[in-house]
Amino acid sequence: LTNTGTLNVSGDALKTLNSLTLNNAGTVAWTGGGSLNGGNGAIFNNLAGGLFDAQNDASFAWFGGVPPVFNNAGLFRKSAGAGTTTFSNVTFTNSGTVESQAGVLNFAGGYTQSAGATNLSGGNIAATGTLNIQGGSLSGAGAITANVANAGQVNPGGVGAAGVLTITGNYSQTAAGVLNIELGGLSPGAQFDQLKITGSATLNGTLDVSTINGYVPNSGDSFQIMTYGSRTGTFATVNGNYTPTYNPTDLTLVAQ
Repeated sequence: LTNTGTLNVSGDALKTLNSLTLNNAGTVAWTGGGSLNGGNGAIFNNLAGGLFDAQNDASFAWFGGVPPVFNNAGLFRKSAGAGTTTFSNVTFTNSGTVESQAGVLNFAGGYTQSAGATNLSGGNIAATGTLNIQGGSLSGAGAITANVANAGQVNPGGVGAAGVLTITGNYSQTAAGVLNIELGGLSPGAQFDQLKITGSATLNGTLDVSTINGYVPNSGDSFQIMTYGSRTGTFATVNGNYTPTYNPTDLTLVAQ
């Protein structure tokens, strides 16, 4: 599909991609209640410059043979539907941009990002097992129902905006990983970022703290930037004039 082409996948009937590779450099609009099936080595490549727009609550599922793969190097977004769009037994790889703008994007077949961005922009994300951020960024405010492995960058609230990112699962950050926290006041979530983890936090890598909206903290101001069920490890590097205090269920920064 060329960059001037449009593929409308619509209606309530099931569509099947069998033993084929479909390359999209144009626009795919997926609407209606009809699910997609893939199998026997089927591959969907959303190429750089391509847009795949899921405007529904349907599933892309495996029907047999070698499970299908969805490779995104362009823009994949869920722009409509208050329910869940699910990739079931479909391996999803991202080197472009994935945006959850409505409802839930559920990567039940696994999710690996080598570069690019995963953004919560009004919607939430779920995954079976681990959301693997090997490069690029994970940003936004909302909920992730999965374990998260960060070897890239995590930006609660997004860049330039304070917010809360909640992980229902475990969070592990490698030596290459960066957690970016922005401070714009003393109100958690509304004025400064928080990362909330229901399970365990395994910490390493870098904590990068910056200010937004012209905010200047006073000495002694404190910011509870993380909560967790349990914790092992600490950040190897903390950028910013703050003292980290690792409590049993939270991490608090104190301005120097």
